[in-house]
Amino acid sequence: MHLSDRLAMVASFVTPGSCISDVGCDHGYLSIWLVENDVCKRIIASDIRPGPLQKGMDNAERFGVDEKIEFRLCDGLADIEESEVDEIVICGMGGEVISTILSDSPWSLKKRLILNPASKADQLRSFLYSNGMEIVSERLVMDSGLMYNVIEARPGNVYLPSPAETYVSPALLVSGDPLLEKYLNRIEGILEDAYRGTAASSKAHDVERCEFFRQALEGVIEMKRKICHD
Repeated sequence: MHLSDRLAMVASFVTPGSCISDVGCDHGYLSIWLVENDVCKRIIASDIRPGPLQKGMDNAERFGVDEKIEFRLCDGLADIEESEVDEIVICGMGGEVISTILSDSPWSLKKRLILNPASKADQLRSFLYSNGMEIVSERLVMDSGLMYNVIEARPGNVYLPSPAETYVSPALLVSGDPLLEKYLNRIEGILEDAYRGTAASSKAHDVERCEFFRQALEGVIEMKRKICHD
């Protein structure tokens, strides 16, 4: 089984010997690779969609690893018990969807999390910070011309981030990731657009958002200066 660059990065975060929940497993590629390469001794692979889940089951049987992967049709972690897994992997969903899945199963916030948001990573970081999860590692990966974040979070303390830290975690800033400068440039552009868009509005909500974007933009620019200086 060959993994995409994105899933290979996710796989590199998984603790050898662990039992994991692969939420939103799709066709099961990540789960199959982890079992095939003896990284995980057992996996619960879940998906809310019957079609992809069945495809995952078929793939696991084709690769001869179906006895080590249990497939479950369920919404997020709804049919998975805390005692069944050591770590939780959630890939390819928006940050707001991942946050909802974790919020709906509070026990998940006691586990090591490996998260790969497809969008709105800032919302996911804000959720993690406010729910006592520490982002201990974050890396970037390019796949098919798109840049993705892979976040490792563990139980810690509630942390009040600066506006910029919702877009660039302290862990990512000190990671030395070769894609960091490119990522900071991208985030700076996004925040510039957001700031200009809200600055033109007189609505009270947009005034508040405008100030948030201004502070975030200034913070990211300062982060870029630090990276260039180092």
